[in-house]
Amino acid sequence: MNNVRIGRVSRIDYKNGMIAVAYMDRDESVTKMMPYLQMGGEYHMPQVEQRILVLHLSDDSEVGVALGPFWDDVSTPPVYGKDVFHKELSHEEGAAYIHHDPETGVLTIRAKDIKLITDADTGGA
Repeated sequence: MNNVRIGRVSRIDYKNGMIAVAYMDRDESVTKMMPYLQMGGEYHMPQVEQRILVLHLSDDSEVGVALGPFWDDVSTPPVYGKDVFHKELSHEEGAAYIHHDPETGVLTIRAKDIKLITDADTGGA
């Protein structure tokens, strides 16, 4: 068995940050729930049916960590360029994002509404 695999998200456990993955090359066999990698405490779960990269920790197909979606000729970046930072905050492309243009130095934050909470708002907590 390969240690790095590509599959599709089959089920999502939002509360525990875990997913099950279906492998098309294995008659769509579905793994048990496995952890979905989080980076720096970020929470942004994938969508069901989204293609995803999985790292298996051994030859046992049930032991692994889902690393996340990836760019390829099927799924391309919505924005690109040298030193550009762009973070989609919604599964609906363009609905909510953070974008920094290195040429202009402009930081754009887009959302339906933006709420900024400061220590003064929370009593310093």
